Amino acid sequence: MGWGWRGDDAYSGRKLDSLAQLRPDKSRRAGVSRQIAMPPALPQSTGTDHLAQLLRRVFRHDSFRPHQEAVCRAIACGRDALVVMPTGAGKSLCYQLPGLARGGLTLVVSPLIALMDDQVSRLQALGLRAAAVHSGCSAQELRVVSDQFLRGRLDFLFVAPERLKARSFLEFLQRNKPTLIAIDEAHCISQWGHDFRPDYRHLRRLLKRLMPAPVVAVTATATGRVQRDIEDQLGLNDPVRFSCGFRREALALEAVNAPRSKRRQLVADLLASPERLPAIVYAPTRIEVEELAMELRSLGGAAYHAGLPLEERQRLATRFLAGELRLLVATMAFGMGIDKPDIRTVVHTALPSSLEAYYQEIGRAGRDGKPARAILLHSKDDENTLRWLLERDHPPAPTVAKVFGLLRAGDGTRQQLIERSQLEPELFDTCLQKVLAHADPRDRGTAPRWLERYHDLRTAHFEQLASASEYARTRGCRMVELTRHFGSEADSQVECGHCDRCQPTRALVQSAALVQNARQRDVVLKALIGNDGQPLGKLYRATLAEQLTRRQFDKLLQGMLDERLVRFSDDQFDKAGETIHFTRAHVEIAGRQLVSKCEHHGSTHQPPRYSSFDQVGRRPKRLSLRECKAALPNPPASLRTTLERWRREVARSDQPTRVMSDDVLAGIAELAPKSEAELLLVRGISKAFVTRYGRQLLRRISALAPPTRNDA
Repeated sequence: MGWGWRGDDAYSGRKLDSLAQLRPDKSRRAGVSRQIAMPPALPQSTGTDHLAQLLRRVFRHDSFRPHQEAVCRAIACGRDALVVMPTGAGKSLCYQLPGLARGGLTLVVSPLIALMDDQVSRLQALGLRAAAVHSGCSAQELRVVSDQFLRGRLDFLFVAPERLKARSFLEFLQRNKPTLIAIDEAHCISQWGHDFRPDYRHLRRLLKRLMPAPVVAVTATATGRVQRDIEDQLGLNDPVRFSCGFRREALALEAVNAPRSKRRQLVADLLASPERLPAIVYAPTRIEVEELAMELRSLGGAAYHAGLPLEERQRLATRFLAGELRLLVATMAFGMGIDKPDIRTVVHTALPSSLEAYYQEIGRAGRDGKPARAILLHSKDDENTLRWLLERDHPPAPTVAKVFGLLRAGDGTRQQLIERSQLEPELFDTCLQKVLAHADPRDRGTAPRWLERYHDLRTAHFEQLASASEYARTRGCRMVELTRHFGSEADSQVECGHCDRCQPTRALVQSAALVQNARQRDVVLKALIGNDGQPLGKLYRATLAEQLTRRQFDKLLQGMLDERLVRFSDDQFDKAGETIHFTRAHVEIAGRQLVSKCEHHGSTHQPPRYSSFDQVGRRPKRLSLRECKAALPNPPASLRTTLERWRREVARSDQPTRVMSDDVLAGIAELAPKSEAELLLVRGISKAFVTRYGRQLLRRISALAPPTRNDA
């Protein structure tokens, strides 16, 4: 008996109670504005009492969490709904309890096998009849679930979105239509979201055949734009929207401006205290995950990423949930469907590409309501790297349109089309992928609508990055910044009182603006308030020349720049017929406000308990070229593009593999060396390379370098 089996069609499920009758009539059509004939709702006391009884008797909870009751009542009464609540706030109950109250079957569309299996296990532990259908099920398991479904002996059925595309499976579901449909992780349906899944786009058309069941879309992360797109893509009928509960009272947020070379040691120092465990450390790439896990091996750290075999990932997740592993270093592949209540710390070792992804990941800390902390390590380099990746993976719309026009004009080999386009092969291939993913072959217009949508999508990605960067640098309460970003309707917008902005003295790690000492920062700010616009050299000599080396002073200023306490401007003067360029520092409004606050309330910072930075009074260690560059203006964004173009030119005459690797190229782009000696400091550069390519490579770099500056 499989999914195509045609047996007894009799339905012997439970009789619907009075709440279950409150649903739209069967003339409902998805995606069309329509009037729904709905019986009058029960008196509020009756419906509330009924839901409260099920909550206590079945789910074994004494009371609802904040906002849950209103959500459950609306869905139980047959309304379509969009529920946006943070991870750990009890979203699952918002469709499980109404589904039980309505009787019959609740169909849950979910994107991950681990997420489905976890939900099924929890429901079965409560004595409810739940099952899942996915690629991990055996033929015997599918036969059992098939029989339970046809006999009406299931309360909840979990399926993946791609499963619904199978015509035979959809016809099978029509034989016992659900009384409620829940779309979990609903942000996956929106191209504006952070985790778009193309299979979700088919749901509106497919679920139309299972109507008139009400639909509830559930997600932990969705901005106002994403929420509107979810409602449109699912064709929700006059939905009730709940966007609430984003404030995490027990979670202390901290964002640390730290150079990449210092981050691993910061993480190791931070997690050396047992009270900071269990912990999750998120790193951006698999290589960084592996390397960091090796360094944290003494703390019991293990690496988790999508490149590991499925069995190994499941084993690691099981051990972490069971408490056998206290620390996981992972990419964003880890976390969805993981419900471990006692995670004390979540660390991000780089700036995230969006606040949506970041909020979902930090939401795994402190679900038990006890104090927890989320720490973000970032720098301007992270933003530059992410922006470069976005530029590479999302070419401008006119460039994509050029490739689309060539494809529409006629046939040709790939090489012929590349020559006609006059684009680099890598860029051409990327544009081709975008055309295949977004274009409508029937669109013959001069300004295709899909191209406009692609442009909007590309813009949205850059806006997401800008929001993440703004959060990292904000001077206000971080929790307020997050709740405002997600448009939480119920949030008071009152400062949380325990993030690094509200309570700096309780922060575990200090930002780059404060790496030496908060008093040093205040000395610089007061000097600028008394005489704004001083040249950097003069400012250094007048303030901290006896305490810091010039390199340390430049790093302090760079941190203050990132904190928006100061800004720089270029200036010049003529000397003996030569133009001398130099830089002035200016105090910003935020810097003036900070000094004023310190004068009234005393210093707002204390030396960090965990810090790998040199302390004042010690002889400074010799800094590497990478650390020196951290104090200088960032190299031009076009430098990497120039280096790639130079590598391609050399590769036409030499063997490409003998020029330089991507890692070496990235190192040169980051450090922007000005001499052969500096070029040799880049990891992976040999003397033979410098002898062969050094001069021509340095000429390319110097052509993009800004004019030489003097301290004046």
